[in-house]
Amino acid sequence: MDKFTIKRENFESALLRLKEGLAGYESASDPQLARDGIIQRFEFTCELAWKTTREWLLDQGHVELNSPKAVMRQAFADGLISDSDGWIGLLNDRNMTSHIYDENTADQIFRRIQTCYLPLFEGLLAKLI
Repeated sequence: MDKFTIKRENFESALLRLKEGLAGYESASDPQLARDGIIQRFEFTCELAWKTTREWLLDQGHVELNSPKAVMRQAFADGLISDSDGWIGLLNDRNMTSHIYDENTADQIFRRIQTCYLPLFEGLLAKLI
């Protein structure tokens, strides 16, 4: 199996785990703990999304794509994604979850995962398959 296929399958698995977390959120006995787990799943899904996209772009002949934002800008230019602003927001939120933590920020990011970021991940995966 080539590097792209391995990364894509890992991204697909991570996205499935994120969806499972979101599906179980409403029935969770500890919603705050469930939210925090979903945010962690979002973090690794985000990492796999941009790294898989980078591998796809490298296979297309691109070079010098070393940052997540550069990768997603090129993916937009190549038509792989259609909402570059959404992806930049997603990457910014990913950085916030790693470096800053407070309840209000966590709640805001959690809501964006549910409403904005899940569809971005799903759309990217559909293009990569």
